[in-house]
Amino acid sequence: IIAHTATTTTTIATLHTHTPCMSSPNNDIRALQGRQVTHNFDICLTPDHDDYQLERVRRERVYAWHTRLGLPSYAKMKQAVRTSPGIDITEADVDLLPWNAQQRLDRREYERWQAESEAKVQTARRKFQDDERRRLREQRAKEKERARLEEEARRIEEERKRRLADAEARRRQEERERKRAA
Repeated sequence: IIAHTATTTTTIATLHTHTPCMSSPNNDIRALQGRQVTHNFDICLTPDHDDYQLERVRRERVYAWHTRLGLPSYAKMKQAVRTSPGIDITEADVDLLPWNAQQRLDRREYERWQAESEAKVQTARRKFQDDERRRLREQRAKEKERARLEEEARRIEEERKRRLADAEARRRQEERERKRAA
């Protein structure tokens, strides 16, 4: 069961305010009602979505759970993942967060990682969009060229038919003139 209801867009980026997203069938939906969390929309991807296992998305889900659980230490976070049935992250996911020597989350490092990761995603999106625009331009150019060639072929065929008709008319004219002369 996916507990998700998008209610408000909070920034130009993909931030939304909504109820927490968890994909475990053990979720108590009644406990989630009315509770609002603001975070990146990517963490609400369903397990069948292509991007669900991306490290950035997994890290965002762990960070969201870290916040929901009251900012626990590394050991307490691992313990919560092991013992809580409604959490949709693994112990391996917990290791994706940057923990300092005191077993606390290094928020600055987390934000730096996410910014780098987001920059890579944005670069990949721009490249994909550029490739798509280039593909569409090439497709339009091919369609224009095809239309131009079809028009030229139509014009050549009309010219050929006109010449044939002229030649046939000349031949008939010459035949009539031979008949008159004979």
